[in-house]
Amino acid sequence: MKRMVSSIVSMLVVLLLVGGIFYMINNRSNYLETDNARITADLQPVGVAAAGKLQAWNVNVGDTVTQGDALGTETSGTSTTHVSITAPLTGTVIQTNATAGQIIAPGQPLAMIADLSKMHVSAYIDENTISDVRVGQQVDVYVDADPNLTLNGRVSSIGQTAGTFLSPSVVSGSTNRDTKQTQRVPVSITVDNLQTNGIVPGMNASIRIHK
Repeated sequence: MKRMVSSIVSMLVVLLLVGGIFYMINNRSNYLETDNARITADLQPVGVAAAGKLQAWNVNVGDTVTQGDALGTETSGTSTTHVSITAPLTGTVIQTNATAGQIIAPGQPLAMIADLSKMHVSAYIDENTISDVRVGQQVDVYVDADPNLTLNGRVSSIGQTAGTFLSPSVVSGSTNRDTKQTQRVPVSITVDNLQTNGIVPGMNASIRIHK
């Protein structure tokens, strides 16, 4: 009896191992997975063309604005004329530290506006598997903030460079060429109903691309 029980247990273990191996092979054959992904959106900083003083600032984080809306006014150091500061795109104010009365300068971001209606997923795929990725492929998206939620998406674009190719050190030729590392190619994924599930830019995600 003990021998029979032992044999049955051994068979079950073997079947589980075989099933697990089959699942892994099937998964690798049909899908490409990575957890190197995050939610992102088109962003635009709000700034000014000339140095001056911020006379008024009328928006807060969470406000929705339309391209061209007046967000505040400034006066330059050489004029008392009030110049309107306008929204560079339609979207939601996701960051601002501006306050009336402060001195501002060109290049200083007064706020960040994101188009939350066009959020997407940016994923990074190893260079040795990027050949399996094509525009239009179906993608399953899993957001870390809600593990029970599965979203449907499609590959919308594949990057034309890998890793840090366009970083200043690479462009100047000052990288250490003796260290060879696997590079990753950025892939953009359009997702259905991304903005209706409490998801915001910056959240981590995992994806599964259907080959």
